[in-house]
Order: sequence, then structure tokens, then C-alpha cells
Amino acid sequence: MAGKIIVKTENEVRFAPETEGFCPAPSYPYFRFDARKFIWEEGFWDGNLIGLHFSASGHSHMKEMAPLTIAKHYAYEAGNGYLRAYLPTFALEVNGVLLRNQWRYAGQEQIRTASGEELVVTLEYPNPKVRVKVRTALDGSSFIARSLEIVNLGSEPAVISRVYPFCGIIGKEEEFAFETESSDCGYSVASYNYGGWYAEGELHFNKLDGADLKYGVQNQLFSPPLYFVKNDRTGEMTVLDLAWSGNIDVEFKKLFKDRTRYEHPHSKYYLYAKVGLGGPAPLRVLRPGESVTTPAVHVAMFYGDLDTCANELHAHLRDSVLLAHADNCNIAYNLTGYSQNMQVDDAFIRREIDTAAAIGAETVILDAGWFGHNAKIWGYNVGDWFENEFLAGKLADVFAYARDQGLKTGLWLEIERAMPDSELRRRVGEDGMLHQNGHPLWLLDFSRPEVQDAAFDTISGCIRKYKLDSYRLDCNVDMLTGGELENCGFTENTMWRYFEGFYSVIDRLREEFPGLLLENCASGGGRTDIGIMQHFHYTQVSDNAHPLQFVRIIAGMLYALPPEKLYATIGVHFGLITADIDFMVRATLLTRPWLVGFFPSPADANEEALAQVRHGLQLYKDFIRPLIMGGCRVYHHTPLEIYEERGNWLALEYAAPDKTRACGFFFRLSDKNEPDFVFKPRGIDAGKTYRVTSDNSRETAILTGYQLKSAGFAVTLPNSFLSELILIEEVRN
Repeated sequence: MAGKIIVKTENEVRFAPETEGFCPAPSYPYFRFDARKFIWEEGFWDGNLIGLHFSASGHSHMKEMAPLTIAKHYAYEAGNGYLRAYLPTFALEVNGVLLRNQWRYAGQEQIRTASGEELVVTLEYPNPKVRVKVRTALDGSSFIARSLEIVNLGSEPAVISRVYPFCGIIGKEEEFAFETESSDCGYSVASYNYGGWYAEGELHFNKLDGADLKYGVQNQLFSPPLYFVKNDRTGEMTVLDLAWSGNIDVEFKKLFKDRTRYEHPHSKYYLYAKVGLGGPAPLRVLRPGESVTTPAVHVAMFYGDLDTCANELHAHLRDSVLLAHADNCNIAYNLTGYSQNMQVDDAFIRREIDTAAAIGAETVILDAGWFGHNAKIWGYNVGDWFENEFLAGKLADVFAYARDQGLKTGLWLEIERAMPDSELRRRVGEDGMLHQNGHPLWLLDFSRPEVQDAAFDTISGCIRKYKLDSYRLDCNVDMLTGGELENCGFTENTMWRYFEGFYSVIDRLREEFPGLLLENCASGGGRTDIGIMQHFHYTQVSDNAHPLQFVRIIAGMLYALPPEKLYATIGVHFGLITADIDFMVRATLLTRPWLVGFFPSPADANEEALAQVRHGLQLYKDFIRPLIMGGCRVYHHTPLEIYEERGNWLALEYAAPDKTRACGFFFRLSDKNEPDFVFKPRGIDAGKTYRVTSDNSRETAILTGYQLKSAGFAVTLPNSFLSELILIEEVRN
């Protein structure tokens, strides 16, 4: 079902003045966005684009009455009208001026897009002279996407110090007639804790009590800017997802903190949100006539739980945000697992290729250890993208050896970093490096066209030389507050221009090599936001390969991205890790499998363990891959837990949209509680009949969907570090 945009400029209904003295509104530009049952209404009123109404249940306001309601509930109720400051639905500060109250409406345009429809509302400001096109896109999902196109109309530089593509009131706490006491504020915000490297994916609810919640300003490398806002009293959920890889400035504020239920018969508290870019100002300096478009904020409202939000987000991302698949979610094998990224020779790589073929992998990726000088470890060789002395021109033959075994090939290359004495750094010069306080960093300055060209030439040269099927990015440096660039007499923060330039390089690679698979990685699971994922096919979840921690990281990241866009590294990465082999294999089957050194060579493999690995990967090819490639729904059967607590069970379900098949993953993390977990699948049809298979026992039962959903069945794991995989298929005859 397509979304709907309604634009009205003239009133259609007339009202007599109310007895309280408020008069009906004169005509004004009114805009309504229907994203399935989510309705967002705005209007240009009193020099601002303001929010009029929102609903998660498909309830819309009447255009003629909306400003009257605004006047009652927001402006006059507070006595001094302070809530008017929170009504605009975007915020922009230029030349030290917060642009409010003096916008001029310059028209609107509805545009058909490849994925749906977009409304562009044009506003102009007198001083500083700025034009803003407020873009709101619908794609038929439950989400709207809001971005700003900003143009400097003046004759002097326009210095952007703050910008929030989306802001406004997103919640109101209704009074319940039967309550006898004033209650808590009633709002919680789920966000990713900044656990750093090895601790990605920890989603946690924070109660919005007396204090405001603020996120930013320093770059949150391991925490995507995704927020689930819950009205604890009504169950309404709001999702805010910022498509941006840099610094953030996000805030949630409760309004009317001290009012009691007797002072107003309807609304008690309001929740205000603003989502924007962060970092030291100025964020951007626009020369006369120059324009820039902000990253988009993706917004939706639902009634449901976190899985409702996540599955609707996945559907939206699949439809219009993320790249289409470049392969079949192939099983990948990292060729430098046992070497721990030390310098390797061709014999070692060939042996790893043999192992990859033996276990059933489909793609091999050569990670760090192939380039630079043998006397240095890989981290000090970045920027010297030539074969090491061990390989010395043999790498093309090594990749040909892999292709002869039916394997696709890929290469790791950390293009954003260059050491002081490296070839790439000499090419771009010191001016081509990011600078802070006048000092060069180890990162290239992608805001510069010459740096973009050097990066493109380096990567494309390797793709052509080695006939690669995939390119694996990495970035092992946090940009912190970003670099600096002198522009029109101002010291501009370069992060916005940096990512524009960096994304353009990746897009050029896609255009030059249409079938190229692009893999994102940043110190493991960094930079997993949808801003960067608009340009890559997959992203790594974490460097953490400890099975107990690894499955929890995956479970957390599945709220942000669908499983087919994640890949999970498991094996001997960063040291030999002891765990049940089925536990390890099933953990990686939760996403695109990405194996790291399960066995030194086929001859050295334990036969029983090798058979279990092969069996698990074959299940992925036959059953799980068709599920995730088909846009499966994801259901978490165990609650959110902070990482400081080990937990007892972790259970996940993947289900086909047509409810014809599903699978359940079960991991026992400790032996503190009972060994039985009752599984009631959520993604099946009560009216269908299913074949249920235990992968542990290989036993099969025929059960109705009603039996499975109502009574379920017990999964028994007698000890910790054990797992189970349940396969559910519809029986049609």
C-alpha cells in the first residue's frame, strides 16, 4: 500500500467563533503524511513550519481546527506560550541566528520517486538570506524520511552552526479518568549504549524522568543513532533513525514538568525530540549560491513492541534505503584467521583456500597481512598497498587458485588511513590528511577531490589487477570531533564534507564495477548506521568472536538492521576460543556466515567437527538463506539484558512473511535457571500445519500452528554453551 500526501491551502469548512473567544483559523498551507497508520501533520503558521498532529493509529486532525487546538493546548495553556518554541519541525542556526518566526512560505511541490512520493516545501528567510527545501519522502512503508536542502541566497558566507532535520513534539501523556494520583512521566528511550569495541549492540531503555536525555556530541563509532521512544502508559512507540555516520546531537525533553492532573482536563506532559548533526561549529560554511543537503531522519510511530518496530524498520530499509543484494548472501571465509593478520605468503593463503572449499564456503576474503613491508605489522603498513615481500607478485595467481575451486574472491584494504611514510600519504601530501589544531592525523581528508581520486585509483586498481568480486573496507581510527578546514575565513568542521566525499568514492566503485560486493567494517562493528549502509551491501557486527558474547551482540544489532545485511565473524579470530562447535556454527548462521580459521587445513581438521560445520553451512544454504533473502521477520523471545549480566537464555526466531516456514535459534548462556525453554513461535499461522524438526536430535513432529502458538514446546539444553536449531515448514498436503 502506497503512502499518501495531502496538501491543502484553503479551508473547506466554516465554523462560528467559540465561546472561549478563539476564532477559527484563516487559510494556511497544511501538509499531511500518511505512512500506513502513522499520520504526521504540519502547517506553515506564524512564520514557521510547525507540527499540528501525530497519530500511530490512523487518526487525523481537521485542518480548520488544528491551529485552534495548538493555541489551546500549547500556547495559552502555559500562560506565557513557551511551548511555541517547540512546535517547529526542523531547526537551523546560521551566522549565530536560530532561524525562527520569520520564514516566508515559497510554495510546495509533490514529486514521484523511484520508491514512492516526496513533498518539497520551500521556505525562505530574510536575514541571513537562506532558502530551505524541507523534503519529506514516503515509500509505502510506515516511515517518513525528512531531510533539508539548504541554499545560501546571500552575498556573504552562510555559517551553519546547528542543524536538526527533524524536531518537534512527538508525544503527549493523556490523563486517565480513573486515576487518583499523578503518575510518573511515562516515557522511556531505548538506544545503543556506547560500549566500544567488542561490546556492540547493547540496546537499553533509559527512563525519561526529571532530566532531559542527550546523545552526542563526539562520534559514536560503535552506536548507531537509532532511538525507540516508548510511551509507557499508552504503549505508543516512536522510531527515530538518523542516516549519518558522524557526530550527533540528539535530545529528548519532557515539557510541563510540574503540572498536576487538575490543571488541565486532557494532556499532562509533552515529549519533545530533536535529531541532528553534532560537533564543533561551524558544521558547514556555504559560499554564496552554494547548497547542501542534510542526512535524512527516518521517523515512524506504532503500537506494538520492539520487534514490531524493528520489523517495520527492516521493511522500510529493504524497500528504499539499503542496496539490493550483490550476491546470494554467500558464505565467506577470512584467509588470515590463523595468522592473526601477520604477514603471510602464498603457501599459507592457498592452504586457507583449501580449508574454505572443504567446509563449503563460497567466497574468500584476504584480510590484513598481504601488503607493505615484512618488517612491520599490518597496522603500520596501511597506505602501502603493494604486495609484501613474501608474496612479491604472486597474489594474482593465489586468487586465480581460489576461482579454480569455484570460490569468489575479495580483498581487505583500509583506504581511509595512511601512515606517515606510506606511498598513499606521499601521493596526497600533508594537505590531503585530516588536521586538528593544525596537526595532521592518520586519516585522509575525503573532503578534498584529489584525495577522493587517489582513494578511488587505489581500490579500483586492486579490483582490476586481482579480478576481485568484493571489497572489504575497514577503519581503525575514531575521528572524534572531526577535522578542520579553513573556508571563507572560518575554521569549518570537515566531518560533513568528509562523509560526502567518502560516500562518493564508494558510489564511483559501484558504478565502475556493477557486480562488486561492498563490505563495511570499522574496527569490527563500528559505523553501522543507515547512512553508510546506503552505500554498502553488508556490515560486520563485531570483532568479538566469543560465542556467548557474540550471539548477544547479533541479537541487539537485529533491532537496527535486517539479518541479511549483517555478517558475523566466528572461529579463531583474535585467539582460539573454546565452545561447542554447534553453538559456534549456529551463531554465525544468524547472519551472513563469515568464518575465520576453523581448521588450519583440511588435513588437520577433526573429522566429526568438520562434518558438523559442513552440516550447519548446508542448512544455511538450504533453509536459512532463503528465509533471510526473502525478507524474514525477526522475533526476540528473550528480553533485553545489559552486558554486565550474563543472562541465561537467548532465543531468536526468523519467519517468512507468508508464514510458510520459520526457524528458532536457542543458546543457553549459563546454567543458573531451568534447562527448559518453552518456545511459542510468533511468525506462523494458527490455521496451518507444520513439520517441526530438531537439528540436535534430527527428530520430526507434525503440529498445527494453533498448537505451536498456544502451547508451544520445550527446548531442553542441559548445560551452558549448548544450542539448538528448530526448523519449521508448512505441510501443504
